[in-house]
Amino acid sequence: MVATRKKKADIWMPLYVSDYLAATMHLSAEQHGAYLLLLMVAWKSEGRLPNDPVQLQAISRLNPVRWKANEAALKAFFFVTSEYWINNRLREELAKANRITEAKARSGRKGAAARWQIDGERMPN
Repeated sequence: MVATRKKKADIWMPLYVSDYLAATMHLSAEQHGAYLLLLMVAWKSEGRLPNDPVQLQAISRLNPVRWKANEAALKAFFFVTSEYWINNRLREELAKANRITEAKARSGRKGAAARWQIDGERMPN
């Protein structure tokens, strides 16, 4: 039996340009860059970021002074707990992407199985 690895959808992230711009037109260029970096790392981290200013500064590429100046604007896009910054829209999109990836993987396995079977027998090489 061949072990199957769960496919992950973290190598791509949808960006709905109209939705993004509608929600972020008030941001400065610096804030856009920081927010997009935060979103990309959250995408690879199950939709959440550590609630740690030092790590958030590093992710956003902002020094401590610039982080302090921009933190409130960036925080507004997240649900903040004592442990995490969570972006609910991103988590929904990640779950959707994972469902799509898994469905495509199942379909691919099914197609491969059908291609390599003849009347229930394995095709010879």
